Order: sequence, then C-alpha cells, then structure tokens
Amino acid sequence: MNLLVALLLLALEWPLPSLPRWTLYRSCELRIITFMTAAFLAFFFYQATNAAIYYVIGTALYI
Repeated sequence: MNLLVALLLLALEWPLPSLPRWTLYRSCELRIITFMTAAFLAFFFYQATNAAIYYVIGTALYI
C-alpha cells in the first residue's frame, strides 16, 4: 500500500507533459493529503518509521 502511494507521489512530482494543464495536478492540497496518507501508512510498518518521518517533514515543507 505504501508503495502505491509513493508511486502516486512520484507521478505527481514528475508528470507526463499533458498533466500540468490539469487543475488537480497543480493542487497543493492534493499533495499534502497524499503525503499525510503515505506517512500514516508508513507508521504501521516497523521498518518504515524513518520514511514516515521523512513524509511528515516533506509535508511540513509544502505547508
């Protein structure tokens, strides 16, 4: 599940050339919600706590 959210974040950060026209792509709220979802899911895995902390730091930088 965490891998799927990470791939979604990667797709948001490096989009296809046709995506930047979409308003959903330019939404910072979508990125913040996706980062927080990834952090929430990563906290459930013992080996992913560092990744969860990095997600929270990344979310703080978007805010």
